[in-house]
Amino acid sequence: MIYSRLLAIILFFFTAIPAFAEVFPIKLSYKDGIDFVDEVIDQNKSISTILKSIDSLQEKHFTSFQEYSDFLIYAEKRLSPKYESDIIDFTFKISEFFHKNNVHQNAFIYLKKTLRLVDLYPEKSKNIPLAILHEDLGLTYYYFKRYDLSSEYLYKALQQHDIEGNTRINIFNTIGMIHRERMQADSAKFYFEKALVIAKKNKRRDWV
Repeated sequence: MIYSRLLAIILFFFTAIPAFAEVFPIKLSYKDGIDFVDEVIDQNKSISTILKSIDSLQEKHFTSFQEYSDFLIYAEKRLSPKYESDIIDFTFKISEFFHKNNVHQNAFIYLKKTLRLVDLYPEKSKNIPLAILHEDLGLTYYYFKRYDLSSEYLYKALQQHDIEGNTRINIFNTIGMIHRERMQADSAKFYFEKALVIAKKNKRRDWV
């Protein structure tokens, strides 16, 4: 009874009044998270409403990084069988979360899932920044020391129409590091200098 009441309170604050999520005092466990996901899915037929509710929970609302990570993984597994074509943005969000926290194995799993969904459902992939998706895959393969695959995805990123200056800097820098790892000093210098030109043009003094 007490737990059911707690879950009802969590659902009320995070779905009915999202603004209160910023100051909600209860720290959630993984168990709380999966109960939340199950309850939200059971109560809603709209995938947009379900995703909005799940997105209202952030890392800061959980007792630890691991609890939140496990919550995201569970949510994707629960949604994937029924809503595969509608969760592309969500799988990309998970990949970015793990990528930014240097959990490369998990980042790789969700980057590949996102890429697969983009290929399967291009009409529902309009919000996915393909340059970032391919860049992240290239960086992940770089961390795995799979330099051929890293280069392949980095060059694919450069071919995307949505690529930005900062992304180009990062890509050229990573390609330069690949050549440096291969002891190809002249090629490494060439790509580092390409990155430097863009950094100066964009006044990225921190990078310079």
